[in-house]
Amino acid sequence: MSVSKPSAFIAVSQLLDLGLIEHEKFGPILLTAYGIEAAKSLVLKYETIKLFLMRILNVGEALANREACAIEHEICDVTVAKMALLI
Repeated sequence: MSVSKPSAFIAVSQLLDLGLIEHEKFGPILLTAYGIEAAKSLVLKYETIKLFLMRILNVGEALANREACAIEHEICDVTVAKMALLI
């Protein structure tokens, strides 16, 4: 993924601190139950935004993918829920 070792180490440390993963030095990185739920929630948010952009705003899929990725970081759950009602 073209990520430097220091950047990867920082990212893993942050995920550990948040309780999203389990990891022992040189061992596999595994999602915790909390991490799995967080990932599912993030995917649902992303997919809802993407479908809203495509179905309601008639945005093409490639652009909808890029936009949904950007929007999901800033949009609140209440707004996503309202978007879901329209798709």
